[in-house]
Amino acid sequence: MNANRLYTEHAHNARRYIGNYRVLELLGKGGFAAVYLGEHRYIGTLAAVKVLRAGMNDADESNFYLEACIAASLVHPRIIRVLEFGVEGHRPYLVMDYAPNGTMRQLYPRGSRMIARALVKYVDQIADALQYVHDRGLVHCDIKPENLLLGDNNQLLLSDFGISITARKAASHTDEIAGTAAYMAPELIEGEACFASDQYALGVVVYEWLCGVCPFRGNPDEILDQHLYDFPPPLREHVPTLPAEVEAVVLKALAKNPRDRFGSVLEFAAALKAAFRYRSVMSKAQTRSSLSRPVSGNPAIAKKKREQDIWKEIFSLFTFDFFGASAVGMTLYELRVEPQMLWMLLSLCLVLFALGGALVMKSRTLFLLVCGLTIVIALPGMIVQSFAVFVALYGILLALGMTVAFATSIHVDDDLRSRPGKS
Repeated sequence: MNANRLYTEHAHNARRYIGNYRVLELLGKGGFAAVYLGEHRYIGTLAAVKVLRAGMNDADESNFYLEACIAASLVHPRIIRVLEFGVEGHRPYLVMDYAPNGTMRQLYPRGSRMIARALVKYVDQIADALQYVHDRGLVHCDIKPENLLLGDNNQLLLSDFGISITARKAASHTDEIAGTAAYMAPELIEGEACFASDQYALGVVVYEWLCGVCPFRGNPDEILDQHLYDFPPPLREHVPTLPAEVEAVVLKALAKNPRDRFGSVLEFAAALKAAFRYRSVMSKAQTRSSLSRPVSGNPAIAKKKREQDIWKEIFSLFTFDFFGASAVGMTLYELRVEPQMLWMLLSLCLVLFALGGALVMKSRTLFLLVCGLTIVIALPGMIVQSFAVFVALYGILLALGMTVAFATSIHVDDDLRSRPGKS
């Protein structure tokens, strides 16, 4: 009985029950099974009913029951549950949770590339499910996008645990191997499956999601030979912008020797996440570094520019000081203030304007230069007053100077600590 005949029977299946489920429609078909949408005869719930290809002998049926029991015992939020199983007319079937949103292959057809954030999220979910399986001493043996389903909320669900092994034995070599060869680990091809075999298959899936193609291509026999003897092409040949750290993680998962891969599938997922996070952090750091660099890459030119900026500030401050004090002086003169008092107030204004500007600009250089010059300017007005007035004005000047010095020193120290390379 060939596969074509099996799938022409789905119209007949739609008019009958399989176990407790009435067949509603054909959902899909593969090299060794057809999947139908079924409705429970009593409670009306929907489920996926997978009917395996006929032709199993008694030994195959025994293996099927054993693997179906194991699959039914797995209860994990990332694994499709097996609700029921049995054999009708030497044709084994499985009833499983229905994933209404299809497979990852349908969501990301061949040639599609996945963004980093989505890839890390999906790999985490797959690794979580696989680690649960591995912790129970089991190996999935058939990780590929077609076996990664999407639930109601687009959560990823791992399906076809174990059952594909028995089913492949009943199917012809070319029917099934064509869809699975691209993801088979070298030791699995040689009949020595281990936990790292699932990691290898997941590595192939990640490789494909990153660049759009599997590492090895050709007919099934050519692909199997490449898995055994050829190294995968570097990912950066397909995606030159891919970080070298990410490529190194994926290629380690694709090592020929299982002992050269990561210690567990969770370690692989963590390393992949760390590689992408390292790239993100480095990218942000480089952006911040570029924003904080001087306009010119020449330190001498940058220093000269800073000096020009300081003198521009000094010129602006003295201009403001001159016009401000002039305005105050003319106002006092119009008010007919006594000459001695006028000089005292004018001198004090000169000092206050200068120190106030230096405080606002928070520049130590401005403070030292402007304070020295404004004191010299203020002295003639102070000398004509009594000694007590001089002491009082100088005390005010000293207090203001200390305030400005304190403020500007804090600003400078904080600025120094914020620069790269400074402690």
